[in-house]
Amino acid sequence: MNRLLKAIAFLVMAIVPANALSHITDDNARIYCNGNSFQIIEQYEKEIVSGKANPALILADMHHILQIAGTNETSLLLKELAMSATTDAEKFYVQDIVQALEELNINDTTKGNTRWNIYDNTKERMPKSIQALQCNNSPCFLSDKNKIRVAQYQNGFIPLKHYTQDYTTIGLCSGSFKANAPVTLTIYSNMEYVCYINGKKICVNAITDKKKLVRMFHLQSEGGFTVTIYYKPVQDMFLKIQFYDDTNQIVHLPDTENSYFHDVQWYESYYAYENQLLIQYNTQRSAEVAFQLALFYESLQSTEALKYYKEALQSNNEFIACRFLSLLLEYNNQLPGTELIMNSILKNNEQYTSALWHYYYDYIYNKQSGDVTQLHYLPLLIHLLHQGKNELIHKKVNCEALLERYPFSNDLRYIVAKITAQYDIKRAIGLLELIPQPNDKEMALLLQCYEQDQQFEKIVSIIERNSVDKYFDTYIKVLIALSRYNEAKSALFKRIAQGFDSHAYILLATIADLEDSDGSMYRQKHEVI
Repeated sequence: MNRLLKAIAFLVMAIVPANALSHITDDNARIYCNGNSFQIIEQYEKEIVSGKANPALILADMHHILQIAGTNETSLLLKELAMSATTDAEKFYVQDIVQALEELNINDTTKGNTRWNIYDNTKERMPKSIQALQCNNSPCFLSDKNKIRVAQYQNGFIPLKHYTQDYTTIGLCSGSFKANAPVTLTIYSNMEYVCYINGKKICVNAITDKKKLVRMFHLQSEGGFTVTIYYKPVQDMFLKIQFYDDTNQIVHLPDTENSYFHDVQWYESYYAYENQLLIQYNTQRSAEVAFQLALFYESLQSTEALKYYKEALQSNNEFIACRFLSLLLEYNNQLPGTELIMNSILKNNEQYTSALWHYYYDYIYNKQSGDVTQLHYLPLLIHLLHQGKNELIHKKVNCEALLERYPFSNDLRYIVAKITAQYDIKRAIGLLELIPQPNDKEMALLLQCYEQDQQFEKIVSIIERNSVDKYFDTYIKVLIALSRYNEAKSALFKRIAQGFDSHAYILLATIADLEDSDGSMYRQKHEVI
C-alpha cells in the first residue's frame, strides 16, 4: 500500500481549514433518502465526474457501488475520485483503496521468499481468554509439531484460508524477522485478531474494542522482532502484512525461525487523511465533522463509526439518520442491541418522511408488510430476502427477476439461488454458475448444490482448480462416492505429510473398509493423535 498515506500519531500538522473537507450536496442527500440504489450510484458518478464528490461518502458506500456497478466500473470510478479529492491525504487514501480492491479481485498467488508459520487450529485449542480475544500481555505458545511454514505471496497476502481447517476456533500465524532499522508494520485484514510483538500485546483488532481494515505500527527493535497474530477465521478472510522503511518504501526483511522476546519500541500510526479529520474534529467539535469521521471509519469497517454517527445525529439531519440506520443494519448480526438503537432513532425522528426512512420504519415495526421484491434500496432488499427466505421458499416465489434489475450483485444472486435451491436445484445451479469469481459462501453453496444433484465429477474439477485444502473434506467425500479410492488415499497421505492429519486416519480407515481391507491400523493412529 502507498506509504505516503501514513503519518505518525503525534506528528504536528497544520490545522485543516473548514472548507478543506468536501460537503454533502443537497441533491446527494435527497436522492439517497429516496431509497433507489440506481439513482444513488448515478448521483455518485455525476459528482465524481464534476469534481464535487465527497471521498469519505463514496468510500463508505463502496460495497453498495460494487453491487450496482460491478468491479470494473467501480475501480474506474474510484480512480476518477482520487483526481477530484481536495487534499493529497484524500487522494492517497482513495488510491490505497483502489489498490486493495484490485489486489483482492486479481487474486495473484505468486509466491515470494518470505516465510510465515501457520498452526493447525484443529489440534491444539487456544485458552478461553484467547478464544474470546480477551488476551493478557503474554501470548500462548503452541507446539512446533503443529506448525506449517508457508510462503507469503509477493503482494503481501498470507494464504491463511488454504491452511485453516476449523472456522469456529482461533487460528495462529507468526513470523520472525531480522531488522536493524525502524520499520512500519502494516496489517490489512477483514478479521478480528490480536497482535503481539516480541511477546508483548500491541493491538486488539476486535469489534468489541477497535476494529479496522488497516492497522499500522512503527517498530524499533535491535536485531529483529517476532510478529504473532491470533485471528478469528471468517469467510473470504484475508491477511496482508508488509513492512516499510522511513522513506515509505516496501522492505523485504529476512525471515528467521528464531523467536525474539526483548523489548521493542512501538507506536500506532494512521492515515494522514484520518489525522486531518481528527484535527478538524478536535478543533470544531461539530456534528458535520463528526459525520465526516463516521463516514471514514465506516469505509474501514470500523465500529468507531458508531460513536461518531451518534454525535452526528445531533444535527437533526434525515440523511445522516438514514446513513446511520444503514450501518446499524450491516452490524445487526454482529453487535447486540443494534435493533434497539434503530428503534430509538426511528421513534425520536417521526417527522422524517423520505422513502428510505419509511422502508426502515416498516422493517422495524411492520416486518410482514409489503412485497420486498418491490423495494429499490438494494442493501435492505438483500437483508429482507434473508430474513423472509422461509416464507419465500414455502410460496415458491420466483425472485430471479431481481437479478435482471441488479445483474452485478453477487450478494443478491447468492440469496436468490439459496431460495431457489429448495425447490429447483438445477435452476439454483444455473444461477450460481454465472458468478465469474465466487467467494467462499457462494462456492460452498454451489458445491452443496452439485452434491445434492450428484454432479460429483464437477465438484472434483472445481476443487482441483481452486483449493483442495480449503474444501478437503468435500473433496475426499466425493472421491469416495466416485470409488476413486487411490486418489483419495494419495490426497490423505499428502495431508498427513503436511501436518494436517486430524481426520485423515479415520478417512483412510473408511476407505480400507470399502476396499474390504483392514482399517484398524489407521483407527489406532487416530486414537493416538
